[in-house]
Amino acid sequence: MIDLISFNKALKSTWVKKYLDPENHGKWKLFFDWQLQHYGGPLVFRGNLNRHDLSKFINTTDAFTTEILQLWSEISYEANVNSTDHFLSLPLWHNSLIRIDNRPVYYKSWSCKGIQNVTDLLKDQNTFLSSQELQERYNVKTNYLVLHGLKSSLKSLRERRSLDTTSSQSFLQSFLKAKKPSKAIYDRLVTIKQKTPFRSQEKWLADCELESHETIDWKSVYLLPFKCTKITKLIIFQFKLLHRRLATNSFLKKIGIKQSDLCTFCKTEEESLIHLFWSCGITSIFWQEFKQWITTNYENVTSNFSPATVLGFKPFFSSKKTRLLCLIARYFIWVCRTQEAVLRLENFVTFQHSFDVC
Repeated sequence: MIDLISFNKALKSTWVKKYLDPENHGKWKLFFDWQLQHYGGPLVFRGNLNRHDLSKFINTTDAFTTEILQLWSEISYEANVNSTDHFLSLPLWHNSLIRIDNRPVYYKSWSCKGIQNVTDLLKDQNTFLSSQELQERYNVKTNYLVLHGLKSSLKSLRERRSLDTTSSQSFLQSFLKAKKPSKAIYDRLVTIKQKTPFRSQEKWLADCELESHETIDWKSVYLLPFKCTKITKLIIFQFKLLHRRLATNSFLKKIGIKQSDLCTFCKTEEESLIHLFWSCGITSIFWQEFKQWITTNYENVTSNFSPATVLGFKPFFSSKKTRLLCLIARYFIWVCRTQEAVLRLENFVTFQHSFDVC
């Protein structure tokens, strides 16, 4: 499923690649140059500004330019330096990590002389140029205090980062080399949005009486419904189940929608997710009958079911078809619960025909 907001941002971000492309001589670039004339034009995009610094220190009058700048800051800002190569390639100008008087810096006279990155101020990987060496190499006039302030900021950045020696490109470098820049941006935005649902995973581990995250291959678990079906409602159901977003009576009572938290089927115990889909007496009978039905009609099942296998956390069935039938069985349990219908195998056999399981 496409994230439309990220897709829209990815398309807009291609303006940055076009603007920074030296072989693109479109006259429209003059408009960006004019809006950013006080900040070095392309240097703003080649910098590393977070959104706070961008809005505070970069002023533009055009709404489109402002939108592209904010979008680019959201996409490209790197708050961490993860290698020595990355540190050496950091831009000096418009970089929120390199600050003097608590603001990013831009020295136009230095930039015009070719001083752009951290490595331009170094004799080797560890030694900075002196004022005299800087003037001799770049023919740039400076004073001790200006250079000392910049060097102090860089030294502080280097000391508080645990840098390794592995090679690592900045995002801008990889973006400019990408053959499909919009896809690279889209993947990055989706990755930024993604968060591993550790809390729901820990709850499932406790419910299934498993010991650690090593026990379950969560990546395979999340991919399971996509590998065995294209039916949207089954995929959405399994997603909600995995993320514990199905409202049981226990939850509905807490928020004041229902007066009782008892199980819809057995009406004797609290209806939690693990109870509803596994430990309820009526659900247990259904799984036993389902196992026998699978053995009779599809594949021989010799091992006993467990909560981890029936919920799709551990591989159990060998064929795609039986994995799909188990997913449909979980969905059938939920449908019976929401409709307060009787949970029986014979009703499931009829129900699964509606999904055209071949």
